[in-house]
Amino acid sequence: MWSDFTAKQKGGDTWGYCDIWLGFEDSNLEIPCYLLCRHAALYRLIGKPASSKSRQELHHFLTTLPQGCLTAEYSVLEEYSRIFPMQQPLSKYVRMVCENPVLVSGMDEVGICTDFGESYDVRAAQSPGFAAHVSREENIRVMNFSVLGNNQVFELRKNEKPVSQGIMILFEELPCALITDIYTMPYERGHGYAAQVVSRLCKEALAAQKTPVLDCDSEQLERYYSRFGFYTCGYWSELPIPAN
Repeated sequence: MWSDFTAKQKGGDTWGYCDIWLGFEDSNLEIPCYLLCRHAALYRLIGKPASSKSRQELHHFLTTLPQGCLTAEYSVLEEYSRIFPMQQPLSKYVRMVCENPVLVSGMDEVGICTDFGESYDVRAAQSPGFAAHVSREENIRVMNFSVLGNNQVFELRKNEKPVSQGIMILFEELPCALITDIYTMPYERGHGYAAQVVSRLCKEALAAQKTPVLDCDSEQLERYYSRFGFYTCGYWSELPIPAN
């Protein structure tokens, strides 16, 4: 059983960028057993179905959704892949948490991002695949919407241009803040700019009384973030949602 909430613009028009669905078991229609969130083409599954019926319902529902990518705890998607065979094997990524951040100097030079066009340029420079699928105008619309909620975008500028940036997502119901989308201009790497951004995001999370968490997809990044006091606390994975 599903309950559906769609985020709306202040003017009342429905945005196509964010949806939240709650999944319930028939045995308990008051407390959801899992939550499915969509932000643009990214779907996040929090919790998991508790019965074969609800797993079937979730699988059927996923087949009706627009093309995108589903992320969840590795164990959840591993179980899902055994029941509903997929065309490609799961990748295993790392989730890290930091209770006592090691903050670097220069983090106070990092400030709030106000130009999401320039923010797009930083991400596109490091991730050409992103630029091939998301236009500058689309990204600006999505980011303008996301900061109406609990997303905060920070950047480090040099010579009046952004060189590194990152996003922090605050969860009102949870004691953590998710640090994500850390990008640095390729020609500006090696100067410690990303370290300044990560430190500032950690500082902001602690100021909001939240514990910083982040996800990474390689041992190299796992070693990098451990320098700031992060340690591995779990694993996650993702699978594509094909076009319907």
